Amino acid sequence: MRADNRAVRFAPWVCLVLAFAAGCGGGSKSGSGGTHTTVLTLEVPDDSDPPAAVFAAAVARGTDGQVRVEHDLASPYTSALPANEVRLAHALESGKVAIGYLPARAWAVAGLSGFKALLAPFVLSTERASKAFAESALAGAVLQSLPDSVVGLALVPQEPRRFLLDRQPLSKTAFAGLRIRIVDNPQTAADVRAVGAQPVQGLTAQQANAALTQHKLDGVESNAASILNNGYQTVAHYFSTYSPFAKFQSIVVSRAAWDKLTSDQQAALRAAAHDAVASAVRSEPSQERQELIELCESEAVPVMATRSQLDAIAAAMRSTTSRFVTDRGGKELLAQLLRLPGTGVQTLAAPLPYRCTHPPKAVSLVHRGGATIPPGVYTVTDTIHDFRKGGVIGPDFHKPVTTVTTFRKDGTWSQYQAPNYPDQGPWRGTYTVHGDQLTFVYTHAGPPGRNNGIDAPETVQWSYYDGKLTMRNLIVADVGSRVLYAAHPWRKIR
Repeated sequence: MRADNRAVRFAPWVCLVLAFAAGCGGGSKSGSGGTHTTVLTLEVPDDSDPPAAVFAAAVARGTDGQVRVEHDLASPYTSALPANEVRLAHALESGKVAIGYLPARAWAVAGLSGFKALLAPFVLSTERASKAFAESALAGAVLQSLPDSVVGLALVPQEPRRFLLDRQPLSKTAFAGLRIRIVDNPQTAADVRAVGAQPVQGLTAQQANAALTQHKLDGVESNAASILNNGYQTVAHYFSTYSPFAKFQSIVVSRAAWDKLTSDQQAALRAAAHDAVASAVRSEPSQERQELIELCESEAVPVMATRSQLDAIAAAMRSTTSRFVTDRGGKELLAQLLRLPGTGVQTLAAPLPYRCTHPPKAVSLVHRGGATIPPGVYTVTDTIHDFRKGGVIGPDFHKPVTTVTTFRKDGTWSQYQAPNYPDQGPWRGTYTVHGDQLTFVYTHAGPPGRNNGIDAPETVQWSYYDGKLTMRNLIVADVGSRVLYAAHPWRKIR
């Protein structure tokens, strides 16, 4: 229950902004269609992203079911392998894939100047700035710079990205010689080199974790949720409270699929994309802050650079931008981006709580249960309402799910769910109990013969009484897992 470079022709930026603001835009076709159902397979490299599910549901509503967007549960473009993002961009251009929900940085790697401007460091470096851009005419202008072989519908704002290192990222000199894993991108690689670090590309999340553990890496460039999901903070302990880089997801349809839709259906897809952006903009503003607090509670330490230190880091990274954003239109876009609220060199909008910046030296735990969890088989059923209440949206959560977990005396556990899906269990691993804290460690995830990666350890507070195991989330990044542990007590059946 878990979650090649080439030039592309595009119109001048000023014209694009004016055209979008005036409501103009291509891609619509006139005429009415039949009553048959058109199914578009949606490829989502970053799986379990709620706005992607919002988009799919809105398409079905807006077309009265005549167009269905179905999530590919066995996608060959998973972001576990970073190179898949650009592969998906090319598959959309060729018409091999009908519709994608993919990181916008893939289009920067494909050579689009406007998308390169979005990657410029210390520009859209806060959630406030990213959301302001996504709702502005500038977002529409960037989308219209896509090649004619695709149609861009939206840029969905995501959490900004930050550094997690094995030393404090306080100053430019602190980066000297560090090996930092980044998602494959020559522009970000140049920014990392500009502060004296060595970018490492081509690694999956699992490989990055192994390299950190083996001291072959010194850190990663990522967001709080991904850091927690992959457990990077258990090896590298210092995270930057500043975010150099923005991240957006792009909703893009191949021209071949788009031209088969009626004008009304095309309008419905545009409206659905708008709903996806609105859902991201409305998302709980404290979500990233809560994830940063969870980082604090799972061995990570926030690093507060001074203004002069941060200015020096930003100046070094920004020195590379002119090598990538070279045309007049791209430079004008950068200038307009910096006029949006929340842009530029920024630290956290709200300070982290005292316990993050002053962690206790020792924690005294009081156990409120037996000496250990009684071994045996436990079951729990989570409903659609439970998932929605927990913010879990996606094709795997459209019906109740029953999970069965076995705890063994030797400290191992195994788990399966019904119904199961190709991207889910079974799972197994080890567990440890320290006072009233229970930690699940994963050694295997997914059906035999399919490698879904190993999830990060998850820690809950527990108590046991009268055949029921009750848990409260402590360090659990995956939203599906949070529902699994805390929505209902687990009942011991044998």
